[in-house]
Amino acid sequence: ALFGIHGATGSHFVKLALDAGYRVQALVPPTSSSSKVILQHSSLTLIEGTLDGKNAKALAQVVNHATYVVCLLGKDVLPPKPHYPPHYLLEFCKTLYPIMKESSSTKLFLYQANSLARNQHGKAPVVSRILKETSNLLGVAPPLVQDNDDVIQYIVDEQHHSCSNNDSFDYIVTRPGFLKQGPSQKKLAASKSLPGPIPLTHVDLAEFTLHALLNEQLYNTCPYVVGDGF
Repeated sequence: ALFGIHGATGSHFVKLALDAGYRVQALVPPTSSSSKVILQHSSLTLIEGTLDGKNAKALAQVVNHATYVVCLLGKDVLPPKPHYPPHYLLEFCKTLYPIMKESSSTKLFLYQANSLARNQHGKAPVVSRILKETSNLLGVAPPLVQDNDDVIQYIVDEQHHSCSNNDSFDYIVTRPGFLKQGPSQKKLAASKSLPGPIPLTHVDLAEFTLHALLNEQLYNTCPYVVGDGF
């Protein structure tokens, strides 16, 4: 299941996943042009809908029978700052999680945040905290930054609660740094300590994300995504 197929990373991810033999069910906005590009692929099912909580039926169709649920919802597919609804992604996750719990097929939820987000323990490097605090003081902090932190806290809380009820699935929260368009540059790797200083390409992040689905060492963690060797 894929949310964000019409974004820069998601559009690369779906092509890589299809090439790797996965069947993909993806949510597309009613006005999206993504369906015109890859609609004919026999292993791809596109379901029209939006991310808001009023659209639970479409979200359930996307998640139905899915083993992996992948959310690549970067700022290129989200409402801009002046029109960003409060807690937009948090409310989306609060709608999505009960659906995934009801599905007996969900094994892993992968959520793409960014390098300013906190980890599963609520911690972040000093540099990230300074950048966030400065942005808040200047009133220029994108609402997505706090929204990502709230989502991560929600995911962790749900994991703890679900484990006690024996209805849990694993999660990965990726925290890539700056992203740019362009051809593949280098293989990416997970880092527990620091975000990388070099911008990453969307296609490289998509490839990392696809491989992360099978990397159980990353399950229930919030790794930074950096250039391999950094």
